Amino acid sequence: MWILLVVELIAIVIFMPKLRKKVNKQQGEEEQRIHNKIDEEMENMTFQEGSEYLLKNKKEKWNNLKKDVPKIIVKVISIAFPIAIVIILVMAIDGFSPSINMFLNVWVEVSIFVALISFFYLKKPGFNFFYAELKLKKIYEKEICQPVLDKRNYHNVLFGIANIRDREIGLTRGDEYLDTDDSITCDEFTYRKVAYYHEVEHENAKGHTYRERVTTFDGNEIFLPCNTMVEDTVRIIPSITKHSGKENIYISCGRLEGEEHVDIEDIEFNQEFEVYAKNPHDAYIFLNSQRIEYLKQLRKKYIIAVVVKNEGIYIATNTTSWHFTSEDLKSVNFTSEDFKSRYFTSGYFKLPDIKSEKDPIQYFENNMNNFEIMLEEFKKIMWS
Repeated sequence: MWILLVVELIAIVIFMPKLRKKVNKQQGEEEQRIHNKIDEEMENMTFQEGSEYLLKNKKEKWNNLKKDVPKIIVKVISIAFPIAIVIILVMAIDGFSPSINMFLNVWVEVSIFVALISFFYLKKPGFNFFYAELKLKKIYEKEICQPVLDKRNYHNVLFGIANIRDREIGLTRGDEYLDTDDSITCDEFTYRKVAYYHEVEHENAKGHTYRERVTTFDGNEIFLPCNTMVEDTVRIIPSITKHSGKENIYISCGRLEGEEHVDIEDIEFNQEFEVYAKNPHDAYIFLNSQRIEYLKQLRKKYIIAVVVKNEGIYIATNTTSWHFTSEDLKSVNFTSEDFKSRYFTSGYFKLPDIKSEKDPIQYFENNMNNFEIMLEEFKKIMWS
């Protein structure tokens, strides 16, 4: 069978780079044509029409796939058949004694090779659902979200933009970044849903190591512009010692360069939070007795980190609070509404599921109601 391997290797070395370059160019042109077609067809669509348009194309793609698979299999086998014959003839000339089993084995291997080449190199771009969903999201923002936000007196709204320098200011620890486009900026606030993860190396019973992706932060970040009366940064983060420090390391980092650890004269507060500041005087000014009490109450509902700067307050709430052991899992009620609302909160400005029969305006109104409840709770930090 070494002849077959040599032939396949030669084909890969000689023909694949040229074929790949040609195919890339053709696929790029075809993808651009598809994008232009989607732009043209979705240009004047409403959100409802756009949702139906995506569902129709998904259904058509699935139906076409079911019809095309048998044809593709027949085509691959047909192409592989003469190639297999040629290879068997070459092997016979080389002194091998051909047999039916040998031919069938060669035919199967060549069929697999042809199928892989067809999939990776000759596959034609189809309807681009990712691009169409981006277009639908723009329609959703303009038709559904913008009127609701205008009615609630939010000004200069920009979707998909949220300049929160979370890692730079020590709001979140920030491992590897998981992208999210669920974000918004306006005069009254900046919001984004964001997730970070890191990789952990484990060793199994056989001594083999493997890496696992662990989400360390999956939650909300908010900036509220206001006059805080502080000159230098004050950071209020979850306790390093409580809960074995997990809630802290999964949301924020400890003391940064130039910071001092500030002890607050409240035992319960110190159990829940660590305070760091470049100038302790700023921390004492900001953390008056009313704010201390309110933050303790807020901590019962949220895993929260607060960074206070001159231009306003930055807040992060982490919904990834527990890394469960097998014993932990026995005592957790995954069906409780409190658990689901606290630990698996979805983004507020995300595109609704296009299969949903819910009214999209009511869907966004409900999201805004929930978001504003959280927003009002955070605003009270400054009112305290």
